[in-house]
Amino acid sequence: MQSNKERYIEICSRDTSIPLFLQPLWLDLVTSDWDVLLLYNGSALSGALPYHTSVLKKTACFINPIWTPYVGIHIFYPSDLKESNKARFEEQVWLQALEQLPSFAKIHIGLFPSQLPAASLRAHGFQVLARQTFVVDLWQDEASLLAACKDSTKRHIQAGQKHLLLQEAPHDALLLWKHYATTLQEKNTTILGSASALAKVVAQSIALHIGALYKVVDEQGVAHAWAWVVWDEQRAYYLMGARSSEAPHASALTYLLWQMMLLQKSKGKMSFDLEGSMDQGVANYYQGFPTQKTMYVAAQKNSHWLWKLRALFQ
Repeated sequence: MQSNKERYIEICSRDTSIPLFLQPLWLDLVTSDWDVLLLYNGSALSGALPYHTSVLKKTACFINPIWTPYVGIHIFYPSDLKESNKARFEEQVWLQALEQLPSFAKIHIGLFPSQLPAASLRAHGFQVLARQTFVVDLWQDEASLLAACKDSTKRHIQAGQKHLLLQEAPHDALLLWKHYATTLQEKNTTILGSASALAKVVAQSIALHIGALYKVVDEQGVAHAWAWVVWDEQRAYYLMGARSSEAPHASALTYLLWQMMLLQKSKGKMSFDLEGSMDQGVANYYQGFPTQKTMYVAAQKNSHWLWKLRALFQ
């Protein structure tokens, strides 16, 4: 008899609409310990909730895997479901999932922006927080996208067009990490992951044709910025980027992100998610592009006394 995980892997091999961060090939890149909850409406599959188990302070926790901004349920809608009944169906799937989810000492997860099951989560003892990301609608033509940028962003794009060249950089993950870590250290921000782990995941995402690492260089071939982008059938996600701390160019990262947006647009992607930030400075920077601020749910629940106690002092 097939396990849930085996069946889900089979389902994903046929259904290419499942978001990247819920796909087995991504989960296998970022965690060695994941499983999936399959949900049924009668005999029909109604949803799938992959979950990653992380051991923190000797307790089992469900958190987003590293470099995975969103988790959640992929819902399989009945073919005859009326639009007016869609929200109710989603609510039923979420309620069923929360009732069947294994017990965890701590659950801290960020959900896909399209999933807002706040009432169901609160009914099961979760604290529900609002988070923001910034998404570019790539259905617009290039001229419209550029026109919607702020003037300062336009100037950086134009400067980059004059002085910088876009290049693939599949072997530059360690350089990306170096400058990314430097930026976070300057902000006294916790750094998650490691250089070696990033290099492995970037290389595998490239090999699986679900990711790419790019850089921009000047006329002398000096690199000034890097960006790692991944994608699924419909959407692209900017997961990490950095300007060079050794050869800073004011326009480098802005020009690179602009080129990433155009490249994903040329591949037919619907949107480019900058995987936003609650940091106001970063948020202001992202809003220089033609983005839409999009809210998503962060759900938290502490069941173990240790995590309840720690939460009191945060």
